[in-house]
Amino acid sequence: MNMINAAAATTTALRPLMRLESVTKRYGAVVALNDVTVDLEPGLIHAIVGENGAGKSTLINVASGVVVPNEGRIVFDGEVVHDASPATMRRRGVAVVHQHPAIAPDLTVRENIALGLDGALPSRAGVAAALAEIAENGMGIHPDDRLSDLTIAQWHVVEIAKAMLLKPRLLILDEPTEPFSRSEVERLFGLLRERARQGVAIVYISHRLREVLQIADLVTVIRDGRHIATMPRVAVDEADIVAKIAGRTMDRLFPEKTPTPGPVRLSSRSLGGDGFADVSIDLKAGMIVGLAGIEGQGQRSFLRALAGLEAVKTGTVTCDGKPVPPGDRAAALAGGIGFITDDRHTEGLFKTLSITENLTVPVLGEVARGAFLSGRVETALASRMVERFAVKMPGLFATPSQLSGGNQQKLLLTREIAAKPKVLLIDEPTKGVDVGARFEIYKALRALAADGTAILVLCADALELQGLCDVVHVFSAGRVAATLEGAAATETNIAAAMVGGGDGKVEETQAARSTAAKRFLKGDLAPILPVGAVTLAIMAAAAIANPYYLTEFNLMTMAGLLAILAFVALGQACVFSVGGLDLSPGPLAGLMVVLASFVLSDSTSSLAGGIAICLAVAAAIGLFHVLVIRLIGLPPIVVTLATYVAIGGFSLLLRPEPAGTINGDFMDAIAAPVLFMPLGLLIALVATIGLAGAIRFTKFGRRMRAWGSDPAAARRLGVSGAAVTYAAYIVGALCSGIAGLLLAAQIGTGSATTGTEYTLMGITAFVISGAKISGGRLSLLSVLVAALLVQVTLNVTTFLNIDTAWQQWLAGIAVIAGAAVFSQLRGKSRAHG
Repeated sequence: MNMINAAAATTTALRPLMRLESVTKRYGAVVALNDVTVDLEPGLIHAIVGENGAGKSTLINVASGVVVPNEGRIVFDGEVVHDASPATMRRRGVAVVHQHPAIAPDLTVRENIALGLDGALPSRAGVAAALAEIAENGMGIHPDDRLSDLTIAQWHVVEIAKAMLLKPRLLILDEPTEPFSRSEVERLFGLLRERARQGVAIVYISHRLREVLQIADLVTVIRDGRHIATMPRVAVDEADIVAKIAGRTMDRLFPEKTPTPGPVRLSSRSLGGDGFADVSIDLKAGMIVGLAGIEGQGQRSFLRALAGLEAVKTGTVTCDGKPVPPGDRAAALAGGIGFITDDRHTEGLFKTLSITENLTVPVLGEVARGAFLSGRVETALASRMVERFAVKMPGLFATPSQLSGGNQQKLLLTREIAAKPKVLLIDEPTKGVDVGARFEIYKALRALAADGTAILVLCADALELQGLCDVVHVFSAGRVAATLEGAAATETNIAAAMVGGGDGKVEETQAARSTAAKRFLKGDLAPILPVGAVTLAIMAAAAIANPYYLTEFNLMTMAGLLAILAFVALGQACVFSVGGLDLSPGPLAGLMVVLASFVLSDSTSSLAGGIAICLAVAAAIGLFHVLVIRLIGLPPIVVTLATYVAIGGFSLLLRPEPAGTINGDFMDAIAAPVLFMPLGLLIALVATIGLAGAIRFTKFGRRMRAWGSDPAAARRLGVSGAAVTYAAYIVGALCSGIAGLLLAAQIGTGSATTGTEYTLMGITAFVISGAKISGGRLSLLSVLVAALLVQVTLNVTTFLNIDTAWQQWLAGIAVIAGAAVFSQLRGKSRAHG
């Protein structure tokens, strides 16, 4: 099958490191791969190219164990692979750099790399060296930066570093240079050539054919799921590859420029913000203007500021002569300013809505008939929109996640053009788009400009800027360092201006990130300081107002109640950490009280046996939750709400009225002072420290947080969603069970109505701790301090002689204040400078 050049013949005389043999993969009626065979040889860089939806990503997923083919087999190092999965292929030495990086946003750079290596945390020096090898100065990334605070380009650097540190035998890169400038691409190519010389087999997937011809030894073309050809790079040129990709010849890559400058549509004057300063430009109707610059020079922040997505500190923006309020996306949109993000997954597309619904969001007025939407009109409009760019899709009612990256990009562009903007701002217009579709996008933008729209394009590819734009502004250190117009806007001149402008950065957010203090304020332990300070202030006020507040009796009572709430909050935190939800802790604690009145009564012969029975019941409830959630697929809120009601009802069946007594020895033991605190609180402290260490410093705990941060990315890294979810719900239920036993020791009798309030109290403590309720980010030490604040708030009203209603008021105020403060401390997610 392979046509190879003489230079590669010596290497390929050896057996391929991996052979994908007669691979076929179907998704329902769609055949993604059809009898594809590809050999991947050690020491060669093998490029795989094709249109969007041709099957390239599916082929990668088969090779990396993410997808199991319906037919065919994988042969690795001469042995047939029968256990392909991301984890097993990684252990064989297969590393993948995904087009959409497989990273957990809520973990740090080191933690993400450790997750990819499935090992201990790498040293900061080792991570810094790997980052610096890929990008100059590591693109300003610190090993302890959290990924949610980095730009997309920085995500790609981390993704590549993660793959390189694995020391792979087979390295697969999917569109690795999309956000990189030419100098950064050259740096990466040098690194890849060095790895190839060391015997690594490299697969390089890209729509940038010029880069393919620059780096590849072999080029394989995939079209409509079939293998078309494998050719030595020296035997083909760009036109040959394009013809095989598209199945037809293409005369040109860019449409002819026909600028017809009209009136000024958008104007910025002395605009400044985080990462840019004193930028004044005019966008005229009928013109396509480009923004260029090495990553981090402020061009992206400026573009987003024009769109109303970034704060503006100085200067003004006008559209058609009317002021546009800074930092107000709604106002910018109302003024006719459209925007296409470079991050279509996070900001661009509505993942759970259909393609039709995604397309018609900005034009609902056109599909409405009175107060109601017309499904017939909406479907017809969406059909015309997708036909314009030949979006490949299973159907209009599919979701964007079912499309290839390039088709998702075409979907975004189609939607924005349909809104008929006066000004269109585009961040990386052809990201992940094949060569044929790129030409269609370029033509659409030219047609839009000819209709009077002013277009501003940010792009890392200088050749694309040359072919598409009439004017190019080159940024350096947050300012426009050069403006190239007409014939002067060439790739060479753009690249020279980018490099000649230097690499200084004015991004305040990026500079601030490098300080340990800033990282701490954005970290998970930071909430301990303000929450602890508020707690101490409330206690001091109560002590001043009432001398009985700091008596031993009150402090020991409060400590005993804190132990109960601490265990409930710990259990909630375990479940929240994996992106779950459990509403049952309160009734479950109450059930433990009722059970204890039977199995831990004064007549009980074995306290250990009674405790074991209670905890076994609690664990069984946790197991039931996760079985129903995972096997049946019901949402956690539905499952745990049902058990919230059912457990309460069962407790009432057992004890319709308060009855039974709790063993006195058990009660005395839990209340006994140890190290100046009740034994119950000591147990809670030990449990907190133990669980905190497990979640923060063990591989399993890191996998739990990764799953909560981004399940799809975690799955690609080999994390078992079943394992982490089972563990989280069962441990969470056990914590609630222990809380119930401590509650039983406090009240001394079997009461079925006791404990239900702890569900909301536990959630309150979790939120106040600054943790992320959707999963992936938490500190159990912060949760414990937050639980103390909640308990103090509940206790203090009596001593301050205020109405008990203030217990709820103060808790609610604490939740809102805590969420607001921590949101501001950590700033927005995903800086885009």
